[in-house]
Amino acid sequence: MGEAIYPALTPINAVHNGDHAQPHHVLIEADNFHALQLMLFPYEGKVDCIYIDPPYNTGAKDWKYNNDFVDKNDAWQHSKWLTFMARRLRLAKRLLKPDTGALIVTIDEKEYLRLGMLLEQEFPEARMQMVSTMINPASVARAGGFGRSDEYIFIVLWARLRQLASG
Repeated sequence: MGEAIYPALTPINAVHNGDHAQPHHVLIEADNFHALQLMLFPYEGKVDCIYIDPPYNTGAKDWKYNNDFVDKNDAWQHSKWLTFMARRLRLAKRLLKPDTGALIVTIDEKEYLRLGMLLEQEFPEARMQMVSTMINPASVARAGGFGRSDEYIFIVLWARLRQLASG
């Protein structure tokens, strides 16, 4: 606890996609922060698109990862979640191609407003749009509240892509 983690890539058997002349793909099994750090050395400024599906900070216990990132009684729960996200977004920004990179981030209604403000802060030069996506047409029941049937997707585009999208 509290000790620095030095991630490293460990070679495994080759992964081939048909013709060996085609570029090969890399599978990294790690916490996404450490995976993003690992990718900086070989891929800084070279990535076309990054998709991030972070913990939604909802307290759900039925996921493979900890979706209860910060205790709901913690007065700083949203601030801690934003710090968690900001560190990852800053790494993602360094990885993306500076003139054509695209970032896609999914989220639900609990943190979408905060995430939107964070994206505007971290990517002020980019065009950002939020769209909703149907996850369950029948909606998911929530105790004492309305059912939930959708989530949100933030799409962040760099300057050159912004020009292509508008013209």
